[in-house]
Amino acid sequence: MSREERYKSKSFIDTFVYRASDAASAWMYSGLQALGLGAVPVAGAAIGLSALWLWNSLSLARKDEAAEAR
Repeated sequence: MSREERYKSKSFIDTFVYRASDAASAWMYSGLQALGLGAVPVAGAAIGLSALWLWNSLSLARKDEAAEAR
């Protein structure tokens, strides 16, 4: 990858991806509050989703290690 391509991709990630994810999380939090959920239920949901994400990553890592062992 050339230096120019790296520069362009970094610029894209810095401006679009990070800002879009910040905006999406703010809208999601506002939407959950509009449904009557406060900070504690939202934090509980975040913990649950994080646990699910961790399980998924560990599962994929095990499958990858098994595929490399073959």
